[in-house]
Amino acid sequence: MNEVVRAILVLALLVILLIIPNIKHVSENQAMVIERFGKFHRIIDKPGIYILIPLYERAVQSVSLDPIKHHLSLKDQIKLDYIYQITDVEAFVYHAIDSIHAFHEELVNLSIHGNYDDLLSQMDEIASHYGMNILESNINN
Repeated sequence: MNEVVRAILVLALLVILLIIPNIKHVSENQAMVIERFGKFHRIIDKPGIYILIPLYERAVQSVSLDPIKHHLSLKDQIKLDYIYQITDVEAFVYHAIDSIHAFHEELVNLSIHGNYDDLLSQMDEIASHYGMNILESNINN
């Protein structure tokens, strides 16, 4: 009888250890990308607590859907201030390993040519590739 109780307790502990890491919380204005067997499955964008299927599903990344303010230093001490919002979560997560960094690299490469009017006009198009929408942008000297 003691051995049966121990076996049940060990089994219950293993089940708990598998389930607890798969309990995910999604806040308001947040989205979470879920993969199933390493491939995109769905986006959870409604607030709540979700239980993923252990060893079958995994949360890849959580992103904020709120507008986010960023500063980028360009050449000659020129600063680019912009506010962006993520509009396509799947593109934001999968287009690059770090979409913000890749977006900044593209902006810096454009700014090397020194035409900042082109930079502002192309910024929306570049951001759309990364699943972002530029709400406001300013260049400061």
